[in-house]
Formats: sequence, C-alpha cells, structure tokens
Amino acid sequence: MKSNGQSVRLFIGIWWLMAIVLGASYSGTITSYMAIPGTKTTIDTTSKLLVAIDNDGFSCGAAVGTVQHLRMQDAVTSAIKRLKSSMYSDTKNVVISLNAGLTKALTEKYAFLYTKSSLEAELHRNWKDIFVISSDSIAVDKVGIAFQRNWPYQQDFNTILQRMVYGGLIDKWKRDVLLILNRNNRSISEPKRQDARALTLNNTQSGFYVLLIGYGISSGILVMEHIAVKMKKI
Repeated sequence: MKSNGQSVRLFIGIWWLMAIVLGASYSGTITSYMAIPGTKTTIDTTSKLLVAIDNDGFSCGAAVGTVQHLRMQDAVTSAIKRLKSSMYSDTKNVVISLNAGLTKALTEKYAFLYTKSSLEAELHRNWKDIFVISSDSIAVDKVGIAFQRNWPYQQDFNTILQRMVYGGLIDKWKRDVLLILNRNNRSISEPKRQDARALTLNNTQSGFYVLLIGYGISSGILVMEHIAVKMKKI
C-alpha cells in the first residue's frame, strides 16, 4: 500500500511538472507570436509576385504615362500579360505619380512597377528601409543618347561609354549617389504607416486569459486527484 501511494505521488508530480513546462512554453509562444505574428515570404521576384496575385489578392500597377504603363499595353509574354490583367483589373492601380504608387504599396496589397534606378534613388531619399525592390526585372531598358547625323565623335563617345560601363564606373557612381542620399537624409524622419504603434499588454492579455484558464483547470484536476487518493486511503 505504501508503494502504491508513492507511485501515485510520483505520477502526479511528473504530471504537474509537465503541466508547468508546457504552460511556460505556451505563454512564451503566445508572447512571441503576438509581438511578431510570424513572417511571410518576401515578394522580391516577378514569379513570386505572380503567385501572390493569383493566391493572395495582390495587384500591381504603375504611374500613368511611364514606360512600365505603356509596355503593359503591348504585352507579349505570358508573365507580362498576367501583370497587365492585374493592373487593369482596377482603374485605381494606375496612379498619377511615383509617390502615389509608393503610398498605395505601403497601405495595400499592391506592387508598384517603376524604373529601378529612379525607384532606388527615391527610396533612399524618402522611404529608406520600408520597401523591398525586386531582384529581377520584367524588362531591361537602355538609355540612348541622340547625336546629329554623321557626328564625327560618335564612335569615340561610344567607346568611352562602353569602357565606363564595363569598367564598373557607372555602378560605382550609382552607389556613391545612393550613399550621399543616405547621409543627407539621416536626420529626416521616415514616413510611417498610419496603423503602426507600439505593442502593449492589451494586445496580449487575451492569450494570457486563456493560459490562466488552463492553469485553473489543471490545478483543479490536481486537487481532485489528491482528494481522490485520500478518499481511497480512507
């Protein structure tokens, strides 16, 4: 009889220890989840954007009159046609300016299409660390320079430009410009989302109420088991 009593106490002790460990783990999980409600896959390629358009309610658009807007009208590839379909599914997807497109992308499930170099400059100037720029492009555009017909220095000019591109000077100058923009705008506060706010206890109290109920139920079961064991001894 004594051995049985020790076995019951050992069983209850192990059960209570497991309840404490699981409860503490659960409370930590609730707190971390409510502080950071999980991460979603970053949409940083055209293929991921197409998947998000098909499955997650995303849409895309461009500024009216830009190259991206005009290119959609002459879509040839299947990917561009799908982007075109998304763009023209709602007239609001075609915005009036770069800032209007960025604002829409900040508040909605919306991808804004724009020239990459101009977009990088604007983001570094006024929207740093808020957006993600795609790692690929839907098209590659080259900048052309118009000369008079039979201009005698055209070939020399082309040779110099090619050397600058192949030598990496263009990329270096681009990085230097972005670095200057960063330095000039460190003291300027960045725009924030309207719904952004600090996490408080009010955001997590419902989860702790559930945890408290679980503790109450487990404590009640432990007391009932303890009483049941005493009743059996009597």
